[in-house]
Amino acid sequence: MPKFSLNDLLNSTSKAEPTPADNFKIELISVHKLIPSADNFYSLEDVADLKDSIEMLGIQQNLTVKPITGSDTYKVIAGHRRRLASLKLVEEGKSQFEHIPCRVETNIDDIKERILLIYTNSTTRQLSDWEKVTQLDQLKELLKEYKKTHELPGRVRELLAETLNVSVSQVARIESINDNLTEEFKEELKHDNINFSTAAELSRLSVVDQKAVYEQHKETGQTNLKTVRQKKAETVHREEQPAPAPEPTPEPPKIRLTELQELLNSLVRIRAQYNCLMDIPAGERALKALETLNALIYDDIESIKASVLGEPLFAENGGGV
Repeated sequence: MPKFSLNDLLNSTSKAEPTPADNFKIELISVHKLIPSADNFYSLEDVADLKDSIEMLGIQQNLTVKPITGSDTYKVIAGHRRRLASLKLVEEGKSQFEHIPCRVETNIDDIKERILLIYTNSTTRQLSDWEKVTQLDQLKELLKEYKKTHELPGRVRELLAETLNVSVSQVARIESINDNLTEEFKEELKHDNINFSTAAELSRLSVVDQKAVYEQHKETGQTNLKTVRQKKAETVHREEQPAPAPEPTPEPPKIRLTELQELLNSLVRIRAQYNCLMDIPAGERALKALETLNALIYDDIESIKASVLGEPLFAENGGGV
């Protein structure tokens, strides 16, 4: 399979329509008419060196822009840092830098525009780890969408590797960060508080383990590759431990039916005595004592009978079996 390149992508044939010819021109445009793209997520900090270079040598590479419909302004596709550096020079009173050479794209759709923004930034300067992670995530979605209507060779992961000039395994590590790293650690990566290798290793941990590491991170202010690998080792060790044996089920108490019958006979005799005492006024005190004893014995028999035979000994209105 031939190697994929940006030209393959931008000049690929639509499944719905034939490819139009390139349509652009080079113009000098006032920096005040250049509007930054809302899709640009790359850092615009620290353009001092670039400003000095432009002041000495001028702009060595054209910006890429697109006309904004209904106005005389242009949206910047590529060259946000060059635009900002030139604007700073103009604000210092150096008006000779107001007009910037721009390649004006008049026939480019939104998806190609965003792909071009990412590609040009990925090849022109050293990127932060967060910019590398973000650009791959966005480019992945754009290529998936673009491939629906255009002929492109290979799988998306291979296209990403070729477009960004990285290995397929590196693409997989970045995808793991995008898909699995917790939001807390993504913020830390964004602010350069953890590096790429640490983020990739963290993304291999479960969410629970990542949150545990983050609690430690908040206390110490740092997390490195060694810390994450130690946590990973703890997790593996914990998973390898045998599960605790289940608690043994206690056996029901053993009791012979003859013993149950003897207890029943005793209760019947007591109930007979109870009936006799009901007719004797002098037996009130004994009656109360027997009522208490009767209730205790009745409960014991019911409990034993239920555990052995699985049914109550007496019906709700009393009486023996």
